[in-house]
Amino acid sequence: MSTIGNMLNLATALPQMALNATPEGMAANLLKNVGDQMVHDISSKLTNLLFSGGMNGNNNNTFMSPQSHGGASMGNTLAMSTVQQMLQQVLQQVGVNSHNSPFNSLAGAGNMNAFNSGMSGGLQSPSTGVGLIQLPLSTTSANSFNQLGNNIGSQLGSKMGLQSLDEVKSDTSGLSLMGSGKVDGGSKQTRAEIGKYMDQHPEIYGKPQSAGAGLPGVVHVGKGPSNWEDALKKSKPLSGEALKAFQSAKNDLKTSMVGGSIHGSAMAPGNGSSSLLLNADAQLFNSNIIKDAMKHNHGAIMNLA
Repeated sequence: MSTIGNMLNLATALPQMALNATPEGMAANLLKNVGDQMVHDISSKLTNLLFSGGMNGNNNNTFMSPQSHGGASMGNTLAMSTVQQMLQQVLQQVGVNSHNSPFNSLAGAGNMNAFNSGMSGGLQSPSTGVGLIQLPLSTTSANSFNQLGNNIGSQLGSKMGLQSLDEVKSDTSGLSLMGSGKVDGGSKQTRAEIGKYMDQHPEIYGKPQSAGAGLPGVVHVGKGPSNWEDALKKSKPLSGEALKAFQSAKNDLKTSMVGGSIHGSAMAPGNGSSSLLLNADAQLFNSNIIKDAMKHNHGAIMNLA
């Protein structure tokens, strides 16, 4: 391990937790431990890269050099250059440049660990419009390093989540002939999370309609989707109106992902409460989407050099 890695003293073992004695509880704790370890791995890797100079001019995707124009790869997996590009964009957004960069070995182990802890926490939550940190940072303020790490982690996670949402698309190629479209692309888990969010708010997004619903002379064969989660995860045939509802929900999740607020339906009873719940649910399911994005891109991030 590098000197910086040793200074960080970052644990690599799975967090030790008291397990629930039931099979369901043990399975839930195991999944949480694996998820925590994944976030820890990513945060530690990026922290090590930043403070060791791995992102400070050794390649063409740094915050001190022209932006890379590499695009995202297919299959919900970000190319390594795109991961670096996202990090570069986040560093610019929080105000880091070649003149005020806090990332060097002189920062000290305490500040590096504080930054890593903040980034780990930020990666697990969508961006909430966090503000800029006053740079350059004082090496006597571990709290400032922690806050900077949290800001960077939160915005990086949100960018990964937005990428995952953008990869899920409406396929309308069959609508004109058969009244049949579908939601496809991205990962099944991301599509499922969008569907779960929509199922929580039928007053906003309605219920999923089968392909051909409402079109004269079109005979629908088979049982339609029972809920949005099933319809989106399995890319089942959907009507044009259902695809519009999906696009509306996707746009709402993207708004929440970058710290915006979703407005409740004016037609829904208790609109104010509905809006609060709508935004809370959007943040919850966006957090799951971000974790799924990190899972799919864990290998690419760990291979960064």
